[in-house]
Formats: sequence, structure tokens, C-alpha cells
Amino acid sequence: MRRALPGGYIRLLILVLIVIAAGSGIGARTARFQAAAQGPAVSRIGANASRLAGTKQVDNVGVYDPVKGTFYLHNVVAGETRDLVVHFGPTNAKFQPLAGDWDGDGIDTVGLYDPAKGVFYLRNSNSDGLENLVFQFGPANGGAVAITGDWTAHSSDTIGLYDPVKSLFSLRTTSADGVEDTAFTFGAGNSQSSPIAGDWNGNGAETIGLYDPVKGIFSLRNANAGGKADTQVQFGPVNGGLLPIVGDWNGDGIDTIGLYDPAKGIFYLRNTNDGGVADEAFGFGPVSAGMVPIAGHWMDNETATSSVATAVPSRNP
Repeated sequence: MRRALPGGYIRLLILVLIVIAAGSGIGARTARFQAAAQGPAVSRIGANASRLAGTKQVDNVGVYDPVKGTFYLHNVVAGETRDLVVHFGPTNAKFQPLAGDWDGDGIDTVGLYDPAKGVFYLRNSNSDGLENLVFQFGPANGGAVAITGDWTAHSSDTIGLYDPVKSLFSLRTTSADGVEDTAFTFGAGNSQSSPIAGDWNGNGAETIGLYDPVKGIFSLRNANAGGKADTQVQFGPVNGGLLPIVGDWNGDGIDTIGLYDPAKGIFYLRNTNDGGVADEAFGFGPVSAGMVPIAGHWMDNETATSSVATAVPSRNP
């Protein structure tokens, strides 16, 4: 048999419950305010960050015009196209274009490498202006090709060099003057292969690879060390004059391969590192034989929206 509580106890219990409920509401509002003031937590994985819960960040493409010293960056932000044009560096120079998150803020920005002097020029925003970082790495006139990546999964990108004669990779873990932190050979020397880098297995660190335009084969390595390719992919035509490009095209945390046809200004992107037709094929940027493709996450608050600029009928490079 249950006993009914006296009226006084009931009124006291109701009062206590009201106070507790009010306190909980204040605490919840305070926590929300503090979280808003601090901003969203950043958890960067290689070149791909997940900055807001439930938001996937994807990489988009771009091209560099060495004649005009201009970067054309394709952006899809919250379903809207917001392309950028960035004037950086001299005109008519034989500089190599770069892209990376130099300051760890989750946004990839432009850079240049001068092979004649062995000097890197990096900018921390995708806007016209001077370099924020300038340093020398590697020999002048050494014939090296510059690459970028987060080699140690420490949330910012640094630089590296590839010597095609020796098939030698020299990687630096800080964007400053100095010698390489890691050096190793991968692939055959004296080849026409181009160096690439990406997070091929989603572990947070970016590792190297090679693209052989003669055979149309990508060779990917899951460690920044010598050895055999962990993955080899036939994608695109042989001797097709296409250039390699790498990015996380669908926001799944894994970088995958792509090709750019400078004669037509068309990108062919693959969402998995295996053979097949392109998952996305589209044209972007001025059409010129001298254009060089780049890829990166150019702007904040970008959702996993297709990078398509101008769709083309065929998905076969």
C-alpha cells in the first residue's frame, strides 16, 4: 500500500525540481555559448580536414598559368560555385606551382618553387600578394621537381623534391632552410615519371607515388621509404600527354588519382585508386598547352559537393 505524501512535502519537492531544471538549462546555454566562442574543433587528416561535425571536406581542382603568373582555383562551397583567381609570382617564369596547408588552418593555399635557385615561395592565403614564407631547399639548377604533403600527419603540409635522374625523393618536415629529413629512392631512374603525393590509405599521413605517362600507370607507396609500389593503377591512355593530379574528390578521407588534359582543359577524376573510367569529367580554366593542374581545399565550409564545373560527355581520358 502506497502512502500519499503530505501537501507540504509535495510543494517542497516541486520547488526543488524547478530549481534543478532551471540550473540545467543555464548550464546547457553556457556550454553552447562557450563552444560557439571557441569555434569548431579542427581534426585534419592529411590534406583533408573534418572541421565541423557532419561536414565532409573535399578537394577541388585548379590550374596555374605560368605566362600570366596566375592561379585559377575552382571552389564549390555549400553547393555554390565560388572560383578564385590569384595573381602570385612573376610572369613568364619557369616556376613550378604548389598547393598545401602551410599554416595548419585546414585551408590549402598557393605556392611556387624556383628550380633555378632552389627557392620556395609560399603564401598563407589565396589572394594576391607577396609570399609569407621563403626558403631554400635543395640545389639550384638541380633538375628537381617539387612536391608537397603532410609527411608526418602533424596537420600542416611541407615540401619535398624528386630527382627524376636518380628517382630520389628528399622530404622536409618543416618549411624552412635545411637539409632533407628523409631521403629514399622509388621507381626507376631516368624515367619520364612525375612525382605525386597523397594519403592513399586514410591513415593521416601523405606518402609518395609516381605517374608514368608512357604506360598510363600510377604507382602508389604507403610509406615514405624505398620499396615496391603498394598499389599500381592503369588509368587513362598511354602516351596521352596528360598530367597527374591527386585529391580527396568525395570527402572520404582518402586521396585518389586523376588526370588533366591541358590541350582540352578537361579533368578526369577517379574516386578509388583502381582502374576504370573517370567518376567525374569536366572542363575548368583557360585552355592552353602550358597550364599546370593543382588540387586543394581552397575555402572553408565546403561540403562534399561534386567538383564539376562544365560537364563533358565522355568519362574516358
